[in-house]
Amino acid sequence: MRFQPTAILLALALLAAPALAQPIIGQGEKPLRTIAVSGTVTKKVMPDVIVWHITVTETHPDLERASQACERSIRNVLTALDELDIEEKDIETGVLDVQRIFERDRYGNTAAFRHFQVRRTVVARQRDLSGFDAFYKALLKAAEVELNFTLEASNIEEVRYEARLEALRTAKKKAGDLAAVVDAKLGQVLTIQEAFTPIIPLYNQRAANFAMAIEAAPGGEGGAADAESGTFAPGAIEVKVTVNAVFELE
Repeated sequence: MRFQPTAILLALALLAAPALAQPIIGQGEKPLRTIAVSGTVTKKVMPDVIVWHITVTETHPDLERASQACERSIRNVLTALDELDIEEKDIETGVLDVQRIFERDRYGNTAAFRHFQVRRTVVARQRDLSGFDAFYKALLKAAEVELNFTLEASNIEEVRYEARLEALRTAKKKAGDLAAVVDAKLGQVLTIQEAFTPIIPLYNQRAANFAMAIEAAPGGEGGAADAESGTFAPGAIEVKVTVNAVFELE
């Protein structure tokens, strides 16, 4: 079927009709008055878990020998964790990472092959913070390892939940106080949104720093601190929650 030019032009004109031709919803109504506020609450929670990241790195020109050395070190680490009474559910062995390492010339370009590098990380969760000193000393004795740790709290989600509700109450009170200044009443809430505030671990550093500090402290072997008192003071984890809310004004 052949369309006439007039019909085509008419169809195009209808498609191009301005939006003003449509009825405007709410036209003539009194604009909605709103107030947007935010409430922020910060709470402290004591950590009760140390998350250790124990990395073993072995190198050798022969891949099999590098892998065997890494496997021996990992077994020694796992044996030390078992002697420290760390439960199996609190131990995770990471994937094996194998890389070819090359020499670099003065310009940073790849030169001759140097050796294979085999790395593996074990993650262990220590639930007795008082044993921090004994823990890292046992791991350092077990193998040549790189130690990093973070601190966590098992009840942090409960604390965050309470902080979230408190932040919303703070936002509502702020909105009510501001509305009263301009002789307005707070109406119903229109939107509630929690701002993204990630929980940042309290520590994320090398345990070797603490090893050096304890070795330098008076008393004990090599100047190490007393085993009962130790020198590790974890402090508190900060939980910060911000809630944004929009209320109607009457």
